[in-house]
Amino acid sequence: MRNIKTINIQRAQQPATAPIGKQLTLADGVSLLNMLLGFSAVLLAFSGKPGLAAAAIIVAVVLDAIDGLIARKYQATHDLGKHLDSLADFLSFGVAPAILTWTIFGNTAPGIAFPLLLFVLCGGLRLARFNCLSTPGPYFGMPITANGIVLPMLFDLGAPMAGFTIWLILSAALMVWNRKIEKRLLQVIASGVIFLWIILHWVL
Repeated sequence: MRNIKTINIQRAQQPATAPIGKQLTLADGVSLLNMLLGFSAVLLAFSGKPGLAAAAIIVAVVLDAIDGLIARKYQATHDLGKHLDSLADFLSFGVAPAILTWTIFGNTAPGIAFPLLLFVLCGGLRLARFNCLSTPGPYFGMPITANGIVLPMLFDLGAPMAGFTIWLILSAALMVWNRKIEKRLLQVIASGVIFLWIILHWVL
């Protein structure tokens, strides 16, 4: 255990000019898996397999939680990991859910492209601002990861296009909301949403 921690700390302390392979930590490996799942979700959505795409996004949410836990456990947080995590999140919880939504409704309602564009742009802005914050603490606005839970939930429950559209616009606004939100509050809300999803899945 100590050897793993030491190796990860050493890798996290490498300068940005060092070879990429010498900078990657265990947490970064999990972030790369998150990214691969996001891209897989895109391919699955375009291949007419929205259920599998939604499942890939959900697994990416789990990996996003794991990479942060690993980075803190082994004290291996560094700039490369921070930016890599944000890129993975943008793909898995911004681009992939947007494409999943488009493949479901785009052919019959191309107008949904406008809220999707707003959704993706605000997701990118939210992550860019997050990377500019150097001190830990409350979040500014809603984390983009929330979309990795809500949009697959809407798909699973067979929500109409109006439900997706409302969430896309609301999510876009919340991601760039200039208010601090405590992490514990977000965890409680996320747990409540997941519990509600489970109940509705069995009822509907």
